[in-house]
Amino acid sequence: MLRHTDTGEITQVGASCITLFLGVKVAGLWTLEYDLDEHLPALGGEEWGEPVARGDRSLHKLDTIALALAFSEGGRGYISRARARARDREIRATADTIATAVWGLQFIRNQEVRRELAEGVTEARRIRTEQPELIDAVLASVETVDQASDYGMNLRTLLAGDYVSAKSVGIAASLVAVYARQQQHEAERVTIAPGFVAPKGAKVTDLDATVTVSRIIPGHYGAKTLLVLRTEGNQLVKWFATGLRDFEPGQRVRILRATVKDHETFRGQDQTVVTRAKLEDLEPAV
Repeated sequence: MLRHTDTGEITQVGASCITLFLGVKVAGLWTLEYDLDEHLPALGGEEWGEPVARGDRSLHKLDTIALALAFSEGGRGYISRARARARDREIRATADTIATAVWGLQFIRNQEVRRELAEGVTEARRIRTEQPELIDAVLASVETVDQASDYGMNLRTLLAGDYVSAKSVGIAASLVAVYARQQQHEAERVTIAPGFVAPKGAKVTDLDATVTVSRIIPGHYGAKTLLVLRTEGNQLVKWFATGLRDFEPGQRVRILRATVKDHETFRGQDQTVVTRAKLEDLEPAV
């Protein structure tokens, strides 16, 4: 029930319409009386992870995106909390990794883990300083998210400000996965030609291609990288590479050598599956 402050008129608004009527979820009405001028100057501090008023913690949204990029291989290896829970904590959610690196590094006793986290923070600082255009592109990718959905609405509301609280880091960080999928879809728009680059068992050498899919796949025995490449003849080559491979959608590469393992058809597109491949960078991703 809503009462007009001037006329005193009382109106009933249905539960399914209240968010559209008010422009904000009922759970967020407290923000209407929140004094931003009082709290914003205390947020963040000079260093990442510096506590703010009343023990809260926050990150600048640009730092949050930079950290998410650094700890998810540019968004390709982003792990949601739901996915981490589904794997019984065998893998850590990207948001939890960020939180540990920023606010809990001093409590990590495993020196190798501590070093990896510190290296991730260093890489995030580099991205923040040297690749502001990448961060801007990630932020712009929010336009591809349905704004009528709860996720789209929450994401836009969160990114409208400059700072992200520790509780909201996971939502902001998830935008790198949106960006990675967007880049992948753009790379896949080219019409794929039917057929295979070579017969099964044949050797492939000196074949130029463009990366269309680069996805990190965690596993019990270490991570793998799924690479799908589009040749200059618009045919697809798929390779499950051992370990983390630093390739991005849109990047030009040369297949110096590979062996054709199999022929597959995925979503109506022929793919030549290769093994024991060796790739060479031709140019960075656009």
